[in-house]
Amino acid sequence: MPEGHVTGFDLSEVFLDKARQTAVEQNCTNADFVQGDVYNLPFEDDTFNVVHTHQAVCHFHEQVKAIKELLRVIKPGGVLCMREADSDTVRFWPPQPLLDECFEMIRAVQRANGGSPDAGIKLKHCTVEAGVPRDKIEFTAGDFVYHTREQTEAFGMTWPGRVTQGALADKAVEMGFATRERLEE
Repeated sequence: MPEGHVTGFDLSEVFLDKARQTAVEQNCTNADFVQGDVYNLPFEDDTFNVVHTHQAVCHFHEQVKAIKELLRVIKPGGVLCMREADSDTVRFWPPQPLLDECFEMIRAVQRANGGSPDAGIKLKHCTVEAGVPRDKIEFTAGDFVYHTREQTEAFGMTWPGRVTQGALADKAVEMGFATRERLEE
């Protein structure tokens, strides 16, 4: 958005630092990055034209409460866009043991923390519960198929870095689903 402004928001300062670094590398001067809690967003009512989440709702232990808070910061006429998966359906072929291990750890942490690995199939229901009329929700679904080893490996190479640092990794160790040693391998 060359003429707009983007605010990145996350619980994890680790990932915000990565976003800041990427912004500098891309010469992006119209973005800022804020760390905080989705249940108590540090923004005034009616702040944003668009709020977008990507694979975030699955981590929230109170999904409806979080969606209500996201709606609070959207200007009248603004848009809330949420993209979620049903990670219980993630499969790899040919088999990718490291990716299977990554996703199993993600799902275990999400469940133990009160989140929902299948947030994608529950998203419309949660949004209605948060107060959005059903007829105001545009719901789409899709899938990704990586059918060659190269495609699977290209997709898969992003996941180990996502689960070895930040809040998810800290929770995995704290809850006993992983060890620091295994995450650093």
